[in-house]
Amino acid sequence: MLSKKRTLKALVFGVLFFFFIKNEFYIMNNGFINLSEALKIFNFRDELGMFVPFDIEYRTFNEQTKQGGKLKKYYGVKYLPQAKETAEVSAIKSPSHYSNRTRNIELPNGEIKKIRIDFIVSINNTKVIY
Repeated sequence: MLSKKRTLKALVFGVLFFFFIKNEFYIMNNGFINLSEALKIFNFRDELGMFVPFDIEYRTFNEQTKQGGKLKKYYGVKYLPQAKETAEVSAIKSPSHYSNRTRNIELPNGEIKKIRIDFIVSINNTKVIY
């Protein structure tokens, strides 16, 4: 049978260890989101139904030349569920964003960029994990 002093030490150690592990787990999960949560941020809307701007950091990649890797950062971008298209473009080809794992974003200057969601590094300064 353990003495009272050893039992008390074991109890204190157990409580402190649990507190440390719990806080480390919280800190680790607090700085990261998964891809599905990141895509939900794309779809946030304000009271008027407009998409809320967000900051995004992602890596470039060209599948045809197998080159890329440049880190791009954009601030205050908005999600475009469908690109602003003309009749000529829509008659030629459908973008198939979901099967190609791409999304369109609009920069504050009005420019439209297509990004691959597999290469998103962070959204609103929160790292994205897969």
